[in-house]
Amino acid sequence: MRVLGLALFVLMVPPACTGHRSTHSAAVRDLPTPPARALRVAVTDFTDATPGGGVHAHGDSQPVAHAHGVVFADAFSRALLELPGYEVVERRELARVLAQHENLQLIGEATGELKKLMDLDGLVFGTVTGFAEDRELGHNHGDVRANARLVDLATGRIVWSAESQVRVMGTPEDAAAEAARGMVAELARKHPAGWSSVTTAR
Repeated sequence: MRVLGLALFVLMVPPACTGHRSTHSAAVRDLPTPPARALRVAVTDFTDATPGGGVHAHGDSQPVAHAHGVVFADAFSRALLELPGYEVVERRELARVLAQHENLQLIGEATGELKKLMDLDGLVFGTVTGFAEDRELGHNHGDVRANARLVDLATGRIVWSAESQVRVMGTPEDAAAEAARGMVAELARKHPAGWSSVTTAR
């Protein structure tokens, strides 16, 4: 009976805390919390500052204005679409509005006008400084260097910026997609619930 009583006592006493934390619980807590409402963001064509900018990476001699900047902006838009809590405005719609308002400024206090015209919270723009393709050890490699910035259209302030240089086995377009995904992940970590003006306005 004494042995049975001791066994029951041990089972009833709660185990001492060892400081161990569940890996699954920690992973859930570490995930960024999306904004309380969808943030409307537009992505402009990135500036093409590559050597010989405006010429296709595959040797096409016909220049295309800001070709590499357009490719990267498209890649950034696709990556941003995967981020919960962000609504990405159709880039053709942004181009149409900018064409109709040629004097519209994208940085500074005048950004409030663009906010009203398109009901936007933020605007992403940036520069592509490298966009190349080479062959090494029998494989094609794509190399992309770019920077991006996010402007809060309520204040005209830059609330986030990032730089990326990516080299992958594949094409420069593959590298651009990888770089864009990395940048968007960094944006999610820095502003998981939006930036100050949109969070205080709720």
